[in-house]
Amino acid sequence: EAPAEAMSGSSEPPCAPTAPTTDGEEVRRESSVVSKLTAVIVAGRAEVAAIATAKAAELPGWEVLAHEAAHERRPPNHFDLDIYTCSQSALALSSTSPPVTRLPLQGVEGAFVLSDVLSSAECSTLRALSERIGYRPDVPLSSALDERAQNVVLMASEEQCGALFERVRPQLPQELAGHRLLGINRRWRLYRYNT
Repeated sequence: EAPAEAMSGSSEPPCAPTAPTTDGEEVRRESSVVSKLTAVIVAGRAEVAAIATAKAAELPGWEVLAHEAAHERRPPNHFDLDIYTCSQSALALSSTSPPVTRLPLQGVEGAFVLSDVLSSAECSTLRALSERIGYRPDVPLSSALDERAQNVVLMASEEQCGALFERVRPQLPQELAGHRLLGINRRWRLYRYNT
């Protein structure tokens, strides 16, 4: 009687070995499985990156600036991250804005919250654009898997960041721990929490 693999025409080894194998054969078989799984993961990441690029293409002026694989993020995360950038015309901040209000954060010495940093129209624009891009879960490996916290990350232009900085500058400490205030981080993180 012919072996099952010869009858099926498959060159793949049977699922269960029919004879004892040597350590070298086991290592090759495990290596083959790892190689196949790695190829599936790489293909999946490429597909996710292509989808993100396609989404950004639907939004004129927006594009994916960088892609961070989950295990390469600092700290490592359960999910990959795309960092977007947009042109000045896609997200223009008005030169006039409501007065920014600074409120102390109860229970955290020295911490505060700034309100009215963006106008209602700017908030609506940013919200609509970020929702079209699509929020992704953001969960560090050190935390339990909980997909309620989701984000979109935008690398703001010098102009966008400068405009925002000028709005909040009067409410920020001009010096902290011996360091002079120079600006704000251009990497804007937009978060939402799903219930």
